[in-house]
Amino acid sequence: MRLTTPILSIVAIGFALQTPGGAQETAKRREDGARIEFYVVGRLQPALRYRVKSFRLVGQNSPELAARFNDLAAQGLDSGEYQYYLTPEKPPIGQRSDFDLSGRVQLYGAQSRLITLQMPTGSYIDGAIFMLNGRVLPPPDGGKDPVWIRFQHAVDHAQVVQAKLNVDGTFRIPTGLWFTGSVIVTVCRGGDVLFLDVVHFAGGQPERPLEFRLRENPL
Repeated sequence: MRLTTPILSIVAIGFALQTPGGAQETAKRREDGARIEFYVVGRLQPALRYRVKSFRLVGQNSPELAARFNDLAAQGLDSGEYQYYLTPEKPPIGQRSDFDLSGRVQLYGAQSRLITLQMPTGSYIDGAIFMLNGRVLPPPDGGKDPVWIRFQHAVDHAQVVQAKLNVDGTFRIPTGLWFTGSVIVTVCRGGDVLFLDVVHFAGGQPERPLEFRLRENPL
């Protein structure tokens, strides 16, 4: 029993002497690694405050890295494919899992990634589709290339609809209650962009008529 205390003291002293260098090496590794930050925007309502519940490399035995996050940001991460799971800090009563966000993200080297996510509505949205009419003025001359218009959600890029313009510049696009938020409108002739605009939708309806006037000097 008498020998135990000195031995432990020596081990403790040795550990203390090694700690500063180890801390510096860890800090350097974290500084050189990849950085990621999540940003959650609302849909039909302001976004809730989220926290990272789980963040780990894809694999059965990968360690949990959620504790590395300061709010929704972490740095010093190794390259690889990660699986994330975000949950609201104070979810609505009775809807705890309805607002969770999850997915995968690939990190490389010392890159910095900003991942923008859209908060779920927490309720069922009618999937019925209806048509909206619009017009581009003056009607662009397409020549050999088709002239078309695209509506793509600013956050959820998978929400996208597009249509070919008629000769008089009119068009029809399908939409539904799920089409909500800021939408980027692009008018193109073939692969050339003629016009860009942003229109806000709520429940599939635009905040203003879908009439777009081209500038004299296209983009």
